[in-house]
Amino acid sequence: APARDARTSLAAIGEGVQNTENLPVPLWRLQAYQLSDHLFRLKGNRTYDPVVGNTLVMTHEIRTVGGVLIFDSNNIKMENVSIYQSAAMPFLAQFSENITLDGCKVIPAPGSGRMISTNSDAAHFVHCTGTVRVENCLFESMMDDVVNVHGMYTVVRSVHDNLVRLDLIHYQQKGINMFRPGDTVIAHELGNFTETARETVLDSWLENDDTLVIRVASAAGFSAGNVCENEDRMPEVILRGNRGGKNRPRGFVVSSAKKMLIENNVLYNYQNCIDIPGDAKYWFETGGVRDVVIRNNIFIHHNAFQAVSAIKIKPDFDCPVSDYHRNILIENNSFFGNNPRLLDAACTDGLIFRGNTYTMPLVDETGMEVYRIRIKNCGKLQIQEITD
Repeated sequence: APARDARTSLAAIGEGVQNTENLPVPLWRLQAYQLSDHLFRLKGNRTYDPVVGNTLVMTHEIRTVGGVLIFDSNNIKMENVSIYQSAAMPFLAQFSENITLDGCKVIPAPGSGRMISTNSDAAHFVHCTGTVRVENCLFESMMDDVVNVHGMYTVVRSVHDNLVRLDLIHYQQKGINMFRPGDTVIAHELGNFTETARETVLDSWLENDDTLVIRVASAAGFSAGNVCENEDRMPEVILRGNRGGKNRPRGFVVSSAKKMLIENNVLYNYQNCIDIPGDAKYWFETGGVRDVVIRNNIFIHHNAFQAVSAIKIKPDFDCPVSDYHRNILIENNSFFGNNPRLLDAACTDGLIFRGNTYTMPLVDETGMEVYRIRIKNCGKLQIQEITD
């Protein structure tokens, strides 16, 4: 699906739409007035005038009514399940172990004429463990990402004796306790992202929806403003044989400190086909990866308007270190499309890029920076020449 430069905008109709910071496309603030049974006037600011033939898609902002919710469970397999419409995540798994989606679909119902399947990600996994496996699935026409795997950062509010109070920053984190007794909590100094503490959680509880309290043997390394994460409660990830695209933003958005294998997929997304981020600034989604293989995939990447790359490997905050991400192999992938930006990496150590091919001439008409591979503040690298 197109976005900013291809004439897509988000229209907030009425006063009920909140949480409008950091939007990827222009926001229109509109009021609706009914003129007759089938005629309405939308009045307010806009960046262009729609024309006859444009499609107005109306959907929900708040993601509270999804398709399948898997919570605090284990050994769940969803096979050949099709979801044609969902007002939130069609597949959402949280704090669960060994989750498999095999042969599932998130698409508009065939013949329905619908433009979108869901207003959110097709499949979303938060602080799961064991293995998250998504194979042979078809995810299309979402208003958000294809697959998202991540944990959550918290921020230290205060320390008293052996109790550490943690703020839940992003509004979608509220009321969630992401620590269990026996988990390891790791604290980082945000300015230089050095590790300041690594302790076993003895107990944890929610003080209120905004504050989580953990008890540790020693809180000596924790201080207000530290960013904390739970690397233990993260999964190994296998994404294999899937097709995903025709969606507004990204394909696979994946962050886990455990092994991740991404192979034999076909991705056709408006923004990054694969995004390995880490965000201690807005979404507060963890974190650094340690062992990733991306191989034998097809990336069809036509968007040149936002100057984004097919594969992005860099944290979405001002990270000063060169090894936030580690040990990533990208090999034998095929890149197609009129966007020549293939790889954008930063703060990564042990990155190997080899045996990949690109088909299309190096053409760009936006005036933005053109690159095939862009590297910044990385450690050890092996970059092999691209084959056309």
